[in-house]
Amino acid sequence: MDYFNWNEEYGSSAQHNSQPVYEPRKNTFAIASCIFGLLALVTICTGVFPLVFGSLSILFAILSHRKGRNMDNPAIAGIALSSIGLLFAVFILFFTFKMLPSMLENEDFREQMNYTSQQLYGTDFDTIMEQYYDMGLIERTGE
Repeated sequence: MDYFNWNEEYGSSAQHNSQPVYEPRKNTFAIASCIFGLLALVTICTGVFPLVFGSLSILFAILSHRKGRNMDNPAIAGIALSSIGLLFAVFILFFTFKMLPSMLENEDFREQMNYTSQQLYGTDFDTIMEQYYDMGLIERTGE
């Protein structure tokens, strides 16, 4: 029996092979949710991008869910990663807007900020804040 000509002698292989072929279900929204969740986690240090990527990840996870089916694993991973990214981003933004002004009232911290700003940008921190934000945002105490 010639193995290579078996289909020609005995008919097509579809007649003899009646087992169903497994084709994985492609859920592009679940994959997109996982990718955006990973991006939300990777961009935590920026403070703003995790808000965008995390919200998109949760949106895609919701869109990937079908009635009567369990949520796919990539969508669950996307929700978990984006939740972590969103929590850290909210913490960073809270720290920046709520705690930094009170920290700048400390004279030692303020001198350190001025020294760092002088080394990096060639001018003190107060000048930078006034130049870019066009306001006397932080005034020194005791003057």
